[in-house]
Amino acid sequence: MKKIFNLFGRFGQAKDAPDAEEAEADQLTQSSEQVIALEEEPDLISRLQARATQHNLPAVALETDANDDFDITTVFSDEEVDLSKSSSFEELYASQSDDALLIIDSEPAHTEARGLFARFGTRQASGDAQTAQASEAGARGFLDPIILALASAFLLVIGLMIWQANRMQADLITSTALQQASSLRNTIVTMRSTYSANVVDRVKAVGGTVSHDFLNTPGAIPIPATLTILLGEKISHDSSGGSFRLYSDYPFPWRTDGGPRDSFEQEAIAALKANPAEPFYRIETLNGESVLRYAHADIMEESCVACHNTRADSPKTDWKVGDVRGVMEVNLPLSSVAAQAQSSLRTIILLILAVTVLAILTLHFFLRKTRQTNAALLAQKEQEAQTERLLQEEKLALQEHSLVQARMLQENIDSFMLVLNEIAQGDLSQRGQISDDVMGNMARAINHMIEDLSGLINQVQTSAQSVNGNATVMSQTTEAIVLSAKKQIMVAQKARLDIVQVHKAIREMAVKANASAKAAQLTLKASEKGQVSVNATLQGMQEIKANVASVAKQMSSLNKHSEEISSVVESVTHISSQINLLALSAALEAAGAGEAGARFATVAEEVKHLAEESAEFAGRITDLISYVQRDIKDVVHKVKNSNEQVEAGYDVATEAGQRLKEIGAISKRSAQLAELISQATQTQVQGIATVHKAVGSMSQLSQGSEPYVIQARDATEQLRQLAQELNRSLARFRLG
Repeated sequence: MKKIFNLFGRFGQAKDAPDAEEAEADQLTQSSEQVIALEEEPDLISRLQARATQHNLPAVALETDANDDFDITTVFSDEEVDLSKSSSFEELYASQSDDALLIIDSEPAHTEARGLFARFGTRQASGDAQTAQASEAGARGFLDPIILALASAFLLVIGLMIWQANRMQADLITSTALQQASSLRNTIVTMRSTYSANVVDRVKAVGGTVSHDFLNTPGAIPIPATLTILLGEKISHDSSGGSFRLYSDYPFPWRTDGGPRDSFEQEAIAALKANPAEPFYRIETLNGESVLRYAHADIMEESCVACHNTRADSPKTDWKVGDVRGVMEVNLPLSSVAAQAQSSLRTIILLILAVTVLAILTLHFFLRKTRQTNAALLAQKEQEAQTERLLQEEKLALQEHSLVQARMLQENIDSFMLVLNEIAQGDLSQRGQISDDVMGNMARAINHMIEDLSGLINQVQTSAQSVNGNATVMSQTTEAIVLSAKKQIMVAQKARLDIVQVHKAIREMAVKANASAKAAQLTLKASEKGQVSVNATLQGMQEIKANVASVAKQMSSLNKHSEEISSVVESVTHISSQINLLALSAALEAAGAGEAGARFATVAEEVKHLAEESAEFAGRITDLISYVQRDIKDVVHKVKNSNEQVEAGYDVATEAGQRLKEIGAISKRSAQLAELISQATQTQVQGIATVHKAVGSMSQLSQGSEPYVIQARDATEQLRQLAQELNRSLARFRLG
């Protein structure tokens, strides 16, 4: 690149120059880099030649002689060249090597000189543009290593993060699948416990039937284990490839498939018996697809032990609380989990790319500003260096000072480059040293940008931590919302049925309320009549009390008479026995008397027969008297109780009389309230109809929102994991 300095005398010194020529000269002067009057500094050429020799630059001095011819003199020879023709000057100008120094002295009154100056100035302007381009290219070349270093650092970091994310993808898939399997198992266990405590126990308390064969048992509900099995079959049917199974090494006889079916299930039972607190899982290939087989111990609780140890068909009756009853196995295909993990990975990569693009754009903006500043600095430095070659010796100290400043600037640039490299490695605690030169301004701007970037990263870290905490809370909240939504659906459906019944009941209530007013009036009249009846009842109760006392006295007397009759009957029985013995003796005597005693024997036989009948009737009378005495005792006891009840009834009747007075007052108020109730029930009928529609809409909304709530729960979990990954990614930045 040619660096050419045009030094010529001021055109204004030519007194005979026309005004137009002076204006043209002034215009040319403005296009020159340096204007020096050679008349005022006659030794300038020699000093410039010495300066050119010191820096090993070819120098050319262009002068006019007495004949107004243009001559050229070089530092290294006295050869003169005729420059009277413009082409010779242009050829000389074009033939100069890079960094040539042209020194021109001319009388400005000559038209040819002005033409040469004009062409020279045009070429010089082109040279100035090329100089600026060269300075900018130099600055760009100076900053290209920074761009390459920072870009390489960013690409390396991105590559490492993507490699780490891909490496963690398998662990993330397994971890996510384990979380989903554990969540499903916990949901089923919670459902079974709730069903056992809130349904089974209450059904048993009212005498209901709980059976595994509930489908064939009218009015029966399933036992908790059967319900769990049915729920597992439903999950297996609805989920895409997922399944749930409950098995044990002590299955009930009616569970033909309740035992372990393969090696995994056998190993799961053995492992969970050895360590019930830890789940047993393995990733296997089933039907050509990777599946997570997750097994968890089914622990015996107190209610389980009470049932299993008392059932006649139980294969084991010595269960204790805490024993491993069996295994709950959840099978989840990893394809859906892998899709979620890949989606999360894509989100992380997009976030990394977004942060990287933002950083690159920021860096690009900074480097562009830095490049422009450096280009201007380099151009200014070159201009100062070129001007210094042409300035007098007195200005040499200033150039030396500029060189010192340039070296200091270079040192500042080198130091600042080290800071930039540290920043590129993620250490945002580094700051550029602020000096008094242009680099100080740039360092101040860079420091300000780093402060902003540190604040931004700090905010991102804080936000990521906040998102992580909020996502954890949201994950728990959405899990509760899922359960609440399911409960809400059941409650809404039940409420809908209840509202229908309430609607019907309120309509009936409205009809009854209309009759209540009339009934209240009748009640008032009835209470008044009841008061009269109660008074009569009290009088009757007094009479009954007296009669009961009399009956009790008579029954006591009757009991004594029955005892006397019993004594008489015993005497009759004794007499009959004696008569029977006498008849027997008479018969024997008659038999001994022969024919004369035959009639007497007949009479003795009749007497014996009568004695036997008397004894028989006496026995029956004794039995009857025993029955009568027992009945009399019962009657006496009941009469005593009746007497006590009559006395209590008398007190109740007295209290009833007082209450009837109160009922009279209440009946009046009831008539008024019945009218108000009639009006209110009409309003309630309309309100219940509106509520019925609202509950129906709520039920549909709850059923429709359930899958979205589940999606929100899954998205929240992904957001929490993404926030954790972002925290780990931002941890490489040191903020001080």
